[in-house]
Amino acid sequence: MVIPAHNAESTILKCIDSVLNQTTRPSKIIVVCDTCSDGTASQIESYDHPNISILHVNFLSSAESRNFGVEHSASEYIAFIDADDLWMPTKIEKQIPLILDSKNNAIVATNSIYINNYGTKVGRNVRTTDDEHAKLMLKAGLGMPALLSTWFLSRSTFLDLGGFDRRLPMSEDFDFAYRAVNSGVDFKMVREPLSLYLLHSDSKTAQHKIKQQRVAAYVRNRSHSTIELNFTEFINQKISITERRDAFVDIQIRKFLISAKPAGWQRNYFRLVIAFILNPKKMCKKYLHQRN
Repeated sequence: MVIPAHNAESTILKCIDSVLNQTTRPSKIIVVCDTCSDGTASQIESYDHPNISILHVNFLSSAESRNFGVEHSASEYIAFIDADDLWMPTKIEKQIPLILDSKNNAIVATNSIYINNYGTKVGRNVRTTDDEHAKLMLKAGLGMPALLSTWFLSRSTFLDLGGFDRRLPMSEDFDFAYRAVNSGVDFKMVREPLSLYLLHSDSKTAQHKIKQQRVAAYVRNRSHSTIELNFTEFINQKISITERRDAFVDIQIRKFLISAKPAGWQRNYFRLVIAFILNPKKMCKKYLHQRN
């Protein structure tokens, strides 16, 4: 399994613990330490565990880090998890029967629970509970049915599809899954939420959110276009008022979720009011995807 990490000293040990505590434990854990300038590597080395290895790279790219980790893995199956996320103990155990049932020709994902830095559960990522609907979403380029930190697939499937697109600074999972299902790879969901996804405010500026939206739009447009789209030109188009509004709404929702404290669940509800006024449709959609 592969963990891309960039300055993750505050979360990496909990992440690895959740992997080592699996009822079906991965044979090898590869941490790709990408341009780390903190104590991430020393934290990992403190384990002194024979099944954990660290690869030091200077990509500043999660797509490249994941590809590099897979290339240096000899395992039949690959799983991904971000350095600040966690797995429930039975995650891999419950994914294995589904991938075997598909004769290894599938991406098997799970639903997720959102938590914040206070440890408060703030919602669930439930975009679909139906395998066929998940595949239809991807084939139509409508978005990701599940988070990348939940994926489980064969190494051969990953390599046959050329891995993640190194040009993409984000949304590489959406692009890969789109290519996968349109080439005949199945997409299966474990209905149970078996991963914890950490919501935090690092780098969640309006500019960052707009870039996220642009990359996802690029993948979506490329999936429907008969001509090759120029990535740089597409990403650097003039920012519209609608894009600024939607990015602002996303940030307010995220900050609202992040502000939830265990004692009393104090939150800044004013952020939700602003977000709803600006885009009630998006707010309703977010509620359905992140409902408790």
